[in-house]
Amino acid sequence: MSYQTSVQAFRYTFTTASHLGPLVDDISEPTKANSGRLGVDPERATYSPLAGRGHGLPLSRLYARYLGGELCLNSVEGYGSSALIYLKRLPETANELLPLFTRTTRAFYECPDFGEDWVSGSSARATDLTVRPGLSP
Repeated sequence: MSYQTSVQAFRYTFTTASHLGPLVDDISEPTKANSGRLGVDPERATYSPLAGRGHGLPLSRLYARYLGGELCLNSVEGYGSSALIYLKRLPETANELLPLFTRTTRAFYECPDFGEDWVSGSSARATDLTVRPGLSP
């Protein structure tokens, strides 16, 4: 990637991708009618219709920064490019901590007693509706 391209790589909607690519002939039925024709048939396209819109690198860097890390793009013209994501590994150094599900926090995550269900008329207890990690209610 050239220096000019690497400078603009983190700008939204900047892209170097060509959005119209040639079609791949169907392996089971190659015909002359299919060759050289451009279209939007996703089954035979050599490009992704969602890729190359210029949002991947900027959004990835935004998510990395949100999680307390950084995304770096290193490029040597003529040799290649690499994107590196640095994230904090230890939970005490991270900005966001996931909630802990322990016996002391169980009351915080339990649902209150609802009494009678208005749909079926049956009563539901709070212990029946408790959300536990790894189990669906």
